[in-house]
Amino acid sequence: MTPTQTPSRRLMQHIRLKAPVSRVYHALLDVDTLVKWFPDRATVDARPGGNWAFEFDTAGGGVHKASGKFLELVPNQLVRYSWSDAMDDDDRTYCNLTVTFRLVADGDETDLYLEESGYEEGALYDELFGNRTGGWGKMFAGLAETLAS
Repeated sequence: MTPTQTPSRRLMQHIRLKAPVSRVYHALLDVDTLVKWFPDRATVDARPGGNWAFEFDTAGGGVHKASGKFLELVPNQLVRYSWSDAMDDDDRTYCNLTVTFRLVADGDETDLYLEESGYEEGALYDELFGNRTGGWGKMFAGLAETLAS
């Protein structure tokens, strides 16, 4: 039997950052900090119900767009937002996920837990899950580097 993805499939990752929780929370929401480690361009209205939009330049010269709404913000503890990806040629949405960051302070360091949920069945979501697993790892490395500077 071939395993299939269901809406309950979740991508989960963790990183321990050498930065206080307030700096990590700020890095998840502040446009000037975000573009140092995550998207190439961003707009953020960091409040529950507020919109965000990210643009990532692709190796082929295109632009990958993502956008969503903030669902929940708890200062220094939680950031949760919806995530929709769009094709760079027609802005047609092709996935809808929920991204949750949980922050746990430990002195001058922070444990950051990522949970991404909403993966459906099918080849597109199989590919997306694989790409995003590695992608978040690279982004977290960039976050750690940004916070170290």
